[in-house]
Amino acid sequence: MKKIRKAIVIPDMQVPYHDEKAVKCVEKYMKDNKWDYYINLGDFVDNFTISKYNKDAPGLVEGKTVMNDLNQAKEILERQLKIVRKNNSKVECYYLEGNHERRAYDYVNKHPDLKGLIEPENALKLKENGVKYLRSWSHNENLKIGSATFTHGRYATTHHAKKMVETFDGNVFYGHMHDTNAYNKTCLGDKDSKIGQSLGCLCEYPKEVDYTKGAPKNWQQAVTTFYFMPDGTFTYYVSRIINGKFISPDGKVYEG
Repeated sequence: MKKIRKAIVIPDMQVPYHDEKAVKCVEKYMKDNKWDYYINLGDFVDNFTISKYNKDAPGLVEGKTVMNDLNQAKEILERQLKIVRKNNSKVECYYLEGNHERRAYDYVNKHPDLKGLIEPENALKLKENGVKYLRSWSHNENLKIGSATFTHGRYATTHHAKKMVETFDGNVFYGHMHDTNAYNKTCLGDKDSKIGQSLGCLCEYPKEVDYTKGAPKNWQQAVTTFYFMPDGTFTYYVSRIINGKFISPDGKVYEG
């Protein structure tokens, strides 16, 4: 009998603006389980130092460098890869490009002397670390496991989950929006409904880097566990992280 496959999905962390407590409790959970897939939904690195948002405000990045942020992200990624591989050396690892990763390519186009240094596949040594990099944001390269599609995300509308289901015409899971919005679509004659859901985030921005400009944020920290049946159907659990702790699908409390 074919086994059930298990995946952990890591949403937007946006290093160096990740929430240390949230990340720590997720990594404790990772250590206690055997995984078949490690899926990073992208925006793992914020790349604020090279973004257009500080173009006319150099004081926002004073004392900061893109390489420091990338090196910190590389350290975290390699730590998580080591954790998931401890219980399964054959775990499949994926990293989906987000819009924040895209910043590196845009910056290199303006500063070609940095080519090969700050792009995520190079700076994070993804190939060397056995991670498959999918250009989700810029090339629509997404991950399909069973009847679920994983992508970074695309839309910033109020009803983005509905928009994602309609666009992908299937089950789709993504980051990008930092919330846990969900939408089900049922089609006449179909025995199964389609679902789209954003899977939260693992970041918390300081006041000096506020993309929402003081507006209320609907950010919800979370980590998601997927179980895939041999026929491709699946069950998943979105575990909300509140004040650095959450309850896993098996009822255990993890705290950062």
